[in-house]
Amino acid sequence: MKSKQELLFKTRKYLWYPDTIVKLASWFGLKPGMRIADIGCGIGYLGYTYWPFYRRHGRYIGIDIDYKSLKAGEKMAAKWGGNRIPHFIQGDAYHLPLKSNSVDCAMAQTLYIHLNEPKQALREIFRIVRPGGLVVIIEPDTLSRKSVSSLPDLDLKTKLLLEKYRILRYKGREKLGLGDYSIGSKMPHMMKEAGLKDIDVRINDRVSFIEPPYESLEQRYFLEMLTGIIYENDQKQIRDEGSVRKQFIAGGGKANEYDQVVKIGRQRKSILKRQLSKNKLFYLSTSFIYIVKDRKPKLKK
Repeated sequence: MKSKQELLFKTRKYLWYPDTIVKLASWFGLKPGMRIADIGCGIGYLGYTYWPFYRRHGRYIGIDIDYKSLKAGEKMAAKWGGNRIPHFIQGDAYHLPLKSNSVDCAMAQTLYIHLNEPKQALREIFRIVRPGGLVVIIEPDTLSRKSVSSLPDLDLKTKLLLEKYRILRYKGREKLGLGDYSIGSKMPHMMKEAGLKDIDVRINDRVSFIEPPYESLEQRYFLEMLTGIIYENDQKQIRDEGSVRKQFIAGGGKANEYDQVVKIGRQRKSILKRQLSKNKLFYLSTSFIYIVKDRKPKLKK
């Protein structure tokens, strides 16, 4: 069984097109010598992704609450960091272990979707950035995710049930204090309310796409990820279903509706398995990931 860190690395591997990363680094204004903090760093994904753009005399500081992820990040950083050893610190997003006005740039990716108090965490990330420094928040809106596939089309009643399930499940997550999975599209306004004034927004242009005979490295990667979901072990599936059921009901859904959704999901998985076995599976999905940036206002003279 693969570790949590290995799975996290795989999910990040093809999250962005290489040329998009170059464009974003220019848009951010990353330069050699910058001191950058990555909040909720995990294994240091933002570190090794953007390191080439500021590594000369630069400094990377990764902060995460999960000790195992930090240790895995340190191990990886020994390879990509060169003689500028990246620094990893254990800490949470509400009480960052850094001084005020101490970094040139603070970044966070897929952090705020998990937080019960995102506005409090935003105030804290602003605190550590120097006046005139850069703030970059990268978050998804998974409720807006769209996909098409070789699966048979569904009737309108079933489509409406599945859409209701998605909406109420995410509403339930918020009520249970598990975070907002649609926070990406809300982040620009949230940052404006927190005091930033020159907010700019981009969106990830990545498309997940598989089509037989699955020849490219990217298609084989996406096929591997999709296959892992389809063939996940029964024990994990039962455990996940119990957690999701709680979220759906907390959001206002009914138990019998959830049972219908589970039944539909299992039927669809069975079809996917048959299509996979015959190399007839087609799948395309868009990821609505928002990149929001601004600079902390400079002190008035």
